[in-house]
Amino acid sequence: MWIRPLASFAAVLLLAQATGQAAPLNCTIGPVAKTFAGNTWLVHGCDDDRTLILVAAPGNPAAPFYFLVYPAPDGRLIVDGEGAVDRRLTAEAAAALARLSDADIANLIAEAKRQAKHD
Repeated sequence: MWIRPLASFAAVLLLAQATGQAAPLNCTIGPVAKTFAGNTWLVHGCDDDRTLILVAAPGNPAAPFYFLVYPAPDGRLIVDGEGAVDRRLTAEAAAALARLSDADIANLIAEAKRQAKHD
């Protein structure tokens, strides 16, 4: 399936752009299906335990699209996204993701890890 390679590739590229360095990041934990803004997203955790990749699930009108959610060095949350869709289809989900707390992200990563153990 193309989701796992996309998640890893996206994480490396976007984090390299954001931080100026190309530290490898494995984002193949999960996925777990979660709903944001009324649509299903496949949430992958990354091995830094702070970064998420969300890929539009089959049937999500935003597909093909993914978000990368990660902390900036100053502590604020960065929500980057990319895909070939009208941004109106992803704006509400991006806003919901931007409101995630550190605890929310930790819980999503923990849930993705539990899911990975069952796969």
